[in-house]
Amino acid sequence: MSIWQIIYRLIPFVKPYWRWEISSLLMTLLGAFVAQVNPIVLRYTVDTIQ
Repeated sequence: MSIWQIIYRLIPFVKPYWRWEISSLLMTLLGAFVAQVNPIVLRYTVDTIQ
């Protein structure tokens, strides 16, 4: 069974929760972008102290 066959078989079960799926993907993307802010703030803080 290929991955696409598995996905097509799961679609009927996931369809009622499409809003949750979209929101979880958006929050994952937002979390990935927010995780990049921490090193930038840390670099600014360290450069300012020195």
